[in-house]
Amino acid sequence: MDYYHGCHSELSFAVGSDGYIYEGRGWMWVGAHTRGRNPVGYGVAFIGNYSTHLPSHYDMELVRHHLVKCGVSNGFLQENFTILGHRQVVATSCPGDSLYSEITTWEHYKDTNPLRTSAVTDMT
Repeated sequence: MDYYHGCHSELSFAVGSDGYIYEGRGWMWVGAHTRGRNPVGYGVAFIGNYSTHLPSHYDMELVRHHLVKCGVSNGFLQENFTILGHRQVVATSCPGDSLYSEITTWEHYKDTNPLRTSAVTDMT
């Protein structure tokens, strides 16, 4: 897994369509991606419009398996972490209908009230 540090972003990480994860604020700093929810989660964006199609399988696997494995193994995510779509915590269509539908099939996705969730990874 390759990722670059140093983008000036409110997000924790961003996934480019070039097969890289870009580190914004990373694991160590509180993001500014979801008002009122930043201290309890990490914001991960897939760069692009995913309303009608999905990111590449490779890009989704980078997040679904590699990034979260890194977070768990280094103690930044609990093993029972929860994945939410950005639209579950703020009024937005993000991450797009196709990507949101895909995320709902992922192991750690939870259709829940995020105000009662303590370990959140926000997929924006």
